[in-house]
Amino acid sequence: MPLYTIFVFGGIIETGLACKELANGLYANPYDCKTFYQCSNGVAYLFDCPDDLQWSSNLQRCEWPINSDCGVTECIL
Repeated sequence: MPLYTIFVFGGIIETGLACKELANGLYANPYDCKTFYQCSNGVAYLFDCPDDLQWSSNLQRCEWPINSDCGVTECIL
């Protein structure tokens, strides 16, 4: 999954999905189980799952954590 990072004055201000290289569709956020990306015509849109739900790539929807297939196990800073 292609990612990009923008650096400004030595600090990272944004990390996201590089949708220009992906087909239109829904993609997991590799850094946060509670969010996911929608790629549309090369543009990445970040969405939040409601309440305590997590994104499930297999089901292509937000699910309870026990039913999600999220692989994020720790915070990456």
